Amino acid sequence: MEGLKMTGVAQLPRPLLFDLGEIGKAVRDPQTIIHGQAAGFRAYSLGQVCVPPVQSMGQPPMPAFLAGPEAQTCIKSGYVKGADHFVVKIAPGGVSENEKRGLPTNTGLNLLFSQHTLRLEAILFDEGILTEMRTAAAAALAARLFAPRTVMKVGMFGCGVQARWQLRFLRAVTDCRQALVNSRNTG
Repeated sequence: MEGLKMTGVAQLPRPLLFDLGEIGKAVRDPQTIIHGQAAGFRAYSLGQVCVPPVQSMGQPPMPAFLAGPEAQTCIKSGYVKGADHFVVKIAPGGVSENEKRGLPTNTGLNLLFSQHTLRLEAILFDEGILTEMRTAAAAALAARLFAPRTVMKVGMFGCGVQARWQLRFLRAVTDCRQALVNSRNTG
């Protein structure tokens, strides 16, 4: 079969593709991420951020996915008024059987579009890590702003991936190095 010929159409550049390793190299500094999170909260508080409702699939009132009753996919999007880009995030998760398959229970990617041309410019295959880091950065920012100056011990409910990111980011805003962890799993 001969390839599709597009007459009168310029060859468009492919979107940039970033995998988890490349993203990990680019987002190493918790302080920079916390600063970005603060800027995002500020812009949102000033009414500069547009965030449509979350689209959710695989949970009631929709039928469950084949991956199981806990599995779902959330699609979130947003943009800052006047900024160059907007983002669409696709976050599938809740697939407990994936642990037995050697796969993460959650995953995800972010699609970066131009606000000027509406063209897809980049795909970030982050496997959900950007969500984990964003959540940890928000908690670290809250700790920086509202926690006592001297913290003797950090309390953590759960010891999963989010707890580990929380502790990594808290190191950037407190000298405390002790944690008390409560987890439903003993192993």
